[in-house]
Amino acid sequence: MTITGDIGIPLGGSTDYDVELSSDSGGGPVSAIRGARVLSVSGAEPIQLKIVTTPGGGTATFADGTTTTTITSSQTVTVQGVTPSSQAGDVQLVAVPAADPGVLLAEVQASAVSVTISLKSSGPPASDDGKGTTFLQGAKALGPGVDTEPPVPGASKSCAVGVELVGAVTPSDYTGTVSLRRSIVNGAYYQGSTACCGSPATPGDDTSFAAMMDSDPQSGGSAGKVYDLDAPGIAAPFSIPQGQSAILRYRTNFVEYAVLGAASHELGAKSSTKKASTKDFPFWVAVSCTWDASGDNQVLATDLSGNGDNSAGTGTTNTTWNLK
Repeated sequence: MTITGDIGIPLGGSTDYDVELSSDSGGGPVSAIRGARVLSVSGAEPIQLKIVTTPGGGTATFADGTTTTTITSSQTVTVQGVTPSSQAGDVQLVAVPAADPGVLLAEVQASAVSVTISLKSSGPPASDDGKGTTFLQGAKALGPGVDTEPPVPGASKSCAVGVELVGAVTPSDYTGTVSLRRSIVNGAYYQGSTACCGSPATPGDDTSFAAMMDSDPQSGGSAGKVYDLDAPGIAAPFSIPQGQSAILRYRTNFVEYAVLGAASHELGAKSSTKKASTKDFPFWVAVSCTWDASGDNQVLATDLSGNGDNSAGTGTTNTTWNLK
């Protein structure tokens, strides 16, 4: 018999495992189920599935809250993450004959995974962020500035605030893919103090392109960290009349969260929905853009510098023109 499924179980979420019984696994014929169709049913010896954990390690249960269940046919079982693993593979789903539990028929080693997210908005990207070099092609560092060579092909130069979202993965030696996803909560544009130009983006998914995501928790020796880089701001020239003193402002609230598996929305790629961060991480970006004295170069407008403009932070911000 075989047990197949992911090596990660999201804390507070679940992973499905397909348990396939071969005709000789119980010493006689067994039933095999595909969807709702029963292909064969005949006296199978019961198979016991157990979730075995290491003392002090991660814990998990079946969907009904138990750690033992008995089956007589091939089926899918759901395992829920309860306590995060202390090391990768410390949660095992094992199958044994109910009549002879000392015989191991199949097993899967997994981890109960949790992710804690934080924000970095100054200095260079982390040295173990595999996409940091790509990001720096367009920005000198994290924080407020004017992108000169946008890292994403086709993007415009912009006044922006570079941010790095960091996902600390538990267990730190987990080797599966963990991706950070982002959503827009709300936002607004202003020209001076007057609302303009519609919303910065429709509330909903705003997940980065793969070029800005490091979803390998072991890349670069990061020992359990994944990253998402972004530079929200005002694409040039947008609606700032060139050479004039008009100011265009951008204010947006986001939430970041982690999933087990891939999270790119490029080219129709399917994104995982297995949420591994128990809480959404809220953060915000605010930036104002104008022109220098020559009227040829974009610069950050500093008239609201005391209000938190041209910066990013955790939590939420007012999306008013003056951030009050």
